[in-house]
Amino acid sequence: MAFVAFLGDDMIAVGRYEQLACGDEAEVAFAVADAHQGRGLATLLLWHLARYARGPGHQALQRGYAHRQPADAQGLQGRGDGT
Repeated sequence: MAFVAFLGDDMIAVGRYEQLACGDEAEVAFAVADAHQGRGLATLLLWHLARYARGPGHQALQRGYAHRQPADAQGLQGRGDGT
């Protein structure tokens, strides 16, 4: 499942989850255009994904795990989150 954010005709963010083979966990990923970073778009997309996951035939998203790519960690430096 994926949710996409548009500004006019431009796609500015996407959030998706895919259920893993084990059946009770899912991978969640987000991409937000550079010009729209820090505006809460990934948080909003996560809210919609979690709401969808609570629907019939889905288990709720209950646990969160963060895996950061090296490039992501560089972007988070200096934000006070311990990276």
